[in-house]
Amino acid sequence: MSETHTTYLAHGTPDDLRRQRETEVDPFHTRPEDAVTPEEALRLERLVWSEAEFTRQVIAKAHEHHWKVHHCRPARTSRGWRTPIEGDRGFLDIVLARQGYLIFTELKSETGELTVDEELWMETLLNVALFCHRVSVVVWRPSDWDQIVDVLADPNPADYRRARGVAPHEPDAPRAEEAIRTERGEN
Repeated sequence: MSETHTTYLAHGTPDDLRRQRETEVDPFHTRPEDAVTPEEALRLERLVWSEAEFTRQVIAKAHEHHWKVHHCRPARTSRGWRTPIEGDRGFLDIVLARQGYLIFTELKSETGELTVDEELWMETLLNVALFCHRVSVVVWRPSDWDQIVDVLADPNPADYRRARGVAPHEPDAPRAEEAIRTERGEN
């Protein structure tokens, strides 16, 4: 047997190889049903962003849409990582301001949870947002990215807040104020 014939036995005859190529799926021209689209790959990548990476992405996107951004970065000290502040702990991660709109946002990874101090700040700020239709208080996660981009790009983000039910808009403010007074026992 010649080497050429041995090759045919190991890989098939030239006709066998031609038939095999004709029936193979070309991965560059067709998409198997279980393949991930580029958009889906980006969405999946965002789900594993750390809170620090997510914060960088939100700040970059906010600057892209001309928001003023405030974020206190922690610093490494001899006692570990600390965020130097004077006041109450737990203030939200980012404050965004643009053209009369104000957004207070706490950024969390997909599995991150609010601390008690963060919850207290959110409650306090939401009470303010009840009476100020251009103020929003939100928790954002990487899975909210498309929504975040929409809010930051929107020239009127208060409409988003109303549509999403983050806080009532002005006509509901008197009812909210009454509910707060009732809760405090002032009625």
